[in-house]
Amino acid sequence: MRSCDVVGLKAFGTRRNSNLRPQQKEDNILLTAAKQQHTRIRLTNNNIMKTIILLTALAAIAIALPISSYNVAPNFSTPGVGWAFSGAGARIAQQAALAQALLFGKYPNGTIIVPAYVSGTSSGSLSAVGLNGYLEYVASNGSRGWSLSSWNNFIFGLRDSSVYRTGIRGVVDSAKGLTDGFLLDNTPLITTLTTALNQLGYSTLGDLFLPTYISTVDQRSGNVVRFLSTDRNVSSIPLIQILLASTAIPVAFPPRKIPALTNNTLFVDGGVSIDYLPVIPLLSGALPVTTVYGFTPNKDADTGSNNADQSSIEDNGIVRNTLKAFEIQGNNLLTGDLAILAASNARGYLYSAVLNQTFSTLNFNNEQEQYNLVAAWAANNNPTPVSDDRLAYTFGSVSPSAFSVNNGYADASTTGSAASITLGFMMIASIVLLL
Repeated sequence: MRSCDVVGLKAFGTRRNSNLRPQQKEDNILLTAAKQQHTRIRLTNNNIMKTIILLTALAAIAIALPISSYNVAPNFSTPGVGWAFSGAGARIAQQAALAQALLFGKYPNGTIIVPAYVSGTSSGSLSAVGLNGYLEYVASNGSRGWSLSSWNNFIFGLRDSSVYRTGIRGVVDSAKGLTDGFLLDNTPLITTLTTALNQLGYSTLGDLFLPTYISTVDQRSGNVVRFLSTDRNVSSIPLIQILLASTAIPVAFPPRKIPALTNNTLFVDGGVSIDYLPVIPLLSGALPVTTVYGFTPNKDADTGSNNADQSSIEDNGIVRNTLKAFEIQGNNLLTGDLAILAASNARGYLYSAVLNQTFSTLNFNNEQEQYNLVAAWAANNNPTPVSDDRLAYTFGSVSPSAFSVNNGYADASTTGSAASITLGFMMIASIVLLL
């Protein structure tokens, strides 16, 4: 496993490649900003001799280094900054648009922000992996990871059929899956993720460029299980196994085992737990995080809803009602996660677009439309601070609701019992809505 720099991004040496295609304009913006953070040696009349000695020493070191150590990428992350990607379903294009707005300063504040640490749950784990790939591409001058266009093309190319079986085959598979507790066969997702991970060069969890948490849930106990890429106990686990477990939406998709664990535990979507917006792992103390940015799907400005019945699969009443239960649960969990962030010592921000329309959790056919709408929104809106005055985050014109944090709430929310209560509430809500 490659080691990670716990202070920021890893710096890798690369060989010069005269055949490397010109970087995207945004790539250059980020790399230029990174280089500007390096200390410049200033020559003055008083330190000429010191400078000569220093340069001589550096030259000697450079001569001794192999060619592969040249062109070391700058350590360009923003120290102490962690990004948390919530569950999003088919709305991952929205998270990409918001993340790229901060990476390239394409929002009113204009400050370029590059995370040193990342966490993701459910499809937010896919956003976390995609971000890892792009930052590694920039840091390695294009020798690893994927370019901005490759990242976006992966998202824009998604279709329902890329994630689950559709048509007659899908109906047949759904009928077979009912006895096992799920409605959709997401076997196509395995092929989709395998192709993307091969392009990125990510085989195991430990291959990720940044220290990264991915959250999932033990189906039996309801406990949140968090995998940290720099943890040697789990870093060798195939990344695709963890991603499939983190995105296993209950009722919609089958629960997943992580064969590398050899304990036959079944896992379900991390988004049904207190890690809906996975701020807790960033605040746990394992990583030196001082500022957290959370990214969530958009809410409707008038209703506060974050799911629209735009997918043909939602003609199935069970699927439709289950997604509604997840929406209710997700909103409640988001409120709790923001309360935990507000009560912490870290500065917190939430970035979630407010649009006049919403998008389905399971409709992957309009990713580019979502990206364009949210990118345009981000150009005129900064992340919203999560203040310590316990005021609720308000989505546009929706009436704000207060959330309170008593002395024991945040701590209790991080325990296994709280996670079990969360999962239990979700199951009860699903049953009630199905009746």
